[in-house]
Amino acid sequence: MRDALQKYRDLRLELGDVVRAQLHLARERRDPVLEASVRELLVRLARDRFTVAVAGQFSRGKTTLLNALLGAEYLPTGALPLTSVLTRIEYGSNTDASYRRRGSDIDLPVPLADVPQLVARQSARRTEEQITAVNIRIPAELLRLGISFVDTPGVGGIDAATSAITMGFLAEADAIVFVTSADSAINDTDLRLLEQFPATAHLFCVVNKRDLVTPQEAEEVTAAVREVLSAHRPPDTTEVAALSALHGIQSAHSLDSHADDGGIGGFRTRLADFVTTMRAPLTLSNVREASERLARTQGTLLTLAQRYATAGPEEQASVRSRIADARAFAARTQAETLNRVRTRLQEHVEALWNAPDWLADVAALGGATDGDVENWVAARTGRFTEEAVRAASPELAGLAGTTTTPLEAALSMLTQPRAAREASASERALHAPWVPASLPSISPPRLAGPAAASDESRWPGHERRAAERREEEVEQFLARFRDGLDAQAEQWLRMLEAETRQRTREEAARLDAYLATPVSRAQLDALTRAETHLTDLAATLAASTAETTGPRGTVGAAETNDEPDALDVPDGSAIDGHREIGCVVCGRQRAALVEDLSQRQFGLATREADQIALAHAQGLCPAHTWSYASMTSPLGISAAFASLAEATAKALTNSLQHGGALPDVIDPDPRSCPVCAAILQAESAALRELHEGDTVCLRHLARAAESGVSRPLVEAFTRELAETLTRHAQDMRSYALKREALTRSLLTAEESRAYRETLMLLAADPALAMPLSTASERDEISFER
Repeated sequence: MRDALQKYRDLRLELGDVVRAQLHLARERRDPVLEASVRELLVRLARDRFTVAVAGQFSRGKTTLLNALLGAEYLPTGALPLTSVLTRIEYGSNTDASYRRRGSDIDLPVPLADVPQLVARQSARRTEEQITAVNIRIPAELLRLGISFVDTPGVGGIDAATSAITMGFLAEADAIVFVTSADSAINDTDLRLLEQFPATAHLFCVVNKRDLVTPQEAEEVTAAVREVLSAHRPPDTTEVAALSALHGIQSAHSLDSHADDGGIGGFRTRLADFVTTMRAPLTLSNVREASERLARTQGTLLTLAQRYATAGPEEQASVRSRIADARAFAARTQAETLNRVRTRLQEHVEALWNAPDWLADVAALGGATDGDVENWVAARTGRFTEEAVRAASPELAGLAGTTTTPLEAALSMLTQPRAAREASASERALHAPWVPASLPSISPPRLAGPAAASDESRWPGHERRAAERREEEVEQFLARFRDGLDAQAEQWLRMLEAETRQRTREEAARLDAYLATPVSRAQLDALTRAETHLTDLAATLAASTAETTGPRGTVGAAETNDEPDALDVPDGSAIDGHREIGCVVCGRQRAALVEDLSQRQFGLATREADQIALAHAQGLCPAHTWSYASMTSPLGISAAFASLAEATAKALTNSLQHGGALPDVIDPDPRSCPVCAAILQAESAALRELHEGDTVCLRHLARAAESGVSRPLVEAFTRELAETLTRHAQDMRSYALKREALTRSLLTAEESRAYRETLMLLAADPALAMPLSTASERDEISFER
């Protein structure tokens, strides 16, 4: 298992190097769209997470299945569509949860018990706070393998926006658990959803609710589902199982160890085996294929730039004219699309105002506190935002596509038809992140509530007049509320329009940059190297997959005696308690340096004899002069170096008066530095006391060989140094990958320290840098000074 883990790490870092090269090429070409897409691949590599999406139509039992697999009811279930946001479940030492709001990337902590309020479609809190994602961390054994489940909103329900969220996320999944049911197998909606699944993602099709049919009927449904799937996906990427998630969750709560678990136990074991054996090749294969698609896009865009640069003036003018026409067409299309969104939003608003619960409790706001009025307004504004998102969601893909229309026009003129089609499709995919969750929220209008009725109980007919005034106050409040919401909705539409224009301008600048910037040989070579490396990695990953796959695509069982990959790490690599690696000889020298300078600091600051001796020795070498200065105060420096400054001035003056050569103080002999002598004395002692198991730097490895250390011991030090530098090289590459991916929080202690420890092992401790380089020069120093 350790060898397999090391191979996975090596391949992951090698792929990371290729993706980083693509990132640098995108930067050099000033292509922010490709840069963002490549960086997302780096994030996936840096997180090193195996994502399993749980997808299916509403009411198929997806959430119940997840609860059964995890062994407890962590997620809300029900007959109505409940899960309305992406809910990620991953391993954590403690059970906790967090969520994100629309337009924010900050994780807000929340008790696990509040999760139903955050994800349920009918939740007032989810609506009011505009929650778009929930993360749950629990100490479930299945999650310890590095698997991360994502409970997706069901598709095929009444909410097109939540269906779009699911469709947009599926491309990120490494494997998919597709949930159907025994009482309603696969229909047209299921088939449309199947078409959205990535071809590389392994598919586990669960025929849920087998408890509703007889065993024979369950087998017949399973066979029928398997036959349908075989016509849409390669058989070696698909598995089918009939389960009862309801019996599974009941069994988890039962004290009877023989209770029917609905097949959940066997399916859980199958998932664990699959993740243990296939996580590495599948995760890397998915990223590699995405990287390869981006490389093809980069290649087509470079070809576009080359072809335009070599075209004649007439052809260039024709291309520019075609681009201008495409931009005009895109502008008209955007205007028409935004008008459709505006019309659809107005229809949604009218339906909302006619909903029976929309104005519930408004009469109770008469005389209410400002806080109560704000909460009432915020809750309805949240629902209003969701209606705006639903109105815009069907148009988002087309709206984003209009921004690439000019580029597609240029591609159609300057590249081969097939390459143009592939690049156009890739460009549209790059802009897919414009999804409902990215749309902004509508801000609640600031309003005062209806005025409280005055006490006129002493006047005849007061009740009728008071009721009329209350009704009038409520009507005025509702008029102000609607006017405020209408104004905020118009502002929201203007923000959507401004975002569209901004993206259009960015795409125009991107296309202009490609046409105006020549393609260098270095850029073409960089892309060629990336494509070659990706091809080589494909063969390596295919071989890795073959090693762990049994006959006819059945994944082999995991080794049960090994720990999970995530736990199988060398000693000392954990973040807590990390042992810093360093040269033992450098450590002895540094201790000698600190001790010498500490003692010298007091004497030079307080004793005139020490100050005169320093002047007589012509001071310390430059390196140790500054080491001394870093340890003492301006007062100490002034007291210590005044005599040296005077002696140096006197020597310079004498040289002028006698017309002789410049004195030695201009370039003092480094062998006279007393601190150097102390350090080298410590080095000599440390070299004599070396023993097997010590780590030495490259510099002191050579010194050990020079000083007569036995050959077997030198070979042991050499082997240890080579192994340490190999680990550090991997950690530094991982560090670069995570920093380029802007995921600094994922760095381990080893990765954060590897660059410094590597420099210490290659060039020794910087505090010990001395001008002496040869053994003969070191030997000439008098250790008795």
